[in-house]
Amino acid sequence: MKINTACLIIFLCAICASGQSKSTDPCSTNFLNAQIHGFSLGMTKDSVSKTLDGLKWENQINNTETAKVSTFKDKQRFKGVRQIEFRVFDNVLYQILVAYDNTLQSTNLVTFTGDISKSWKIKDKWTGAGLFMILDCKERFAMFTGLKELVLSDSITSEQISKNEKAKQKPFNRKIKIDEMKVKLLNRITSQPEQRIKN
Repeated sequence: MKINTACLIIFLCAICASGQSKSTDPCSTNFLNAQIHGFSLGMTKDSVSKTLDGLKWENQINNTETAKVSTFKDKQRFKGVRQIEFRVFDNVLYQILVAYDNTLQSTNLVTFTGDISKSWKIKDKWTGAGLFMILDCKERFAMFTGLKELVLSDSITSEQISKNEKAKQKPFNRKIKIDEMKVKLLNRITSQPEQRIKN
């Protein structure tokens, strides 16, 4: 199962936050160092693996790897969590996606994102409505959806991965494609047995 791109916090003590002073800027140090259930962007792959037993990583494109976990020994720390997905680039964690179950206490998007802002000690500058709320800045991106999912991402790394992928894609050349089609059609015709028309 793939997390839809978002996650959330069930208890302030579970989601954690960093920094002591209250922030007036969503792109402050507090947001850059924000934690979700004890995990923060920039952690090494080995550090994440040591925290969760049996975590299996799968290779993806552009030196990225993903791992998912849905069984947790520390029930208090991960209370309400249905699944966590980690994504690393060059062995460094750049994205965390958490899906919560129906025990989530926050009643709506605004309430939940407000709780997250308090736990991370940042100004409540989430935008959006309906099915999702977003907190965005140059270096960090967070999104919470109505499906009780929260995503925390390193914007710069994510953008770099996207650029790397686009750079590897060959541009479409119409002439080459037409020539390839002609060759395939010719091969198909010449490979068929001779058909004789009987009058």
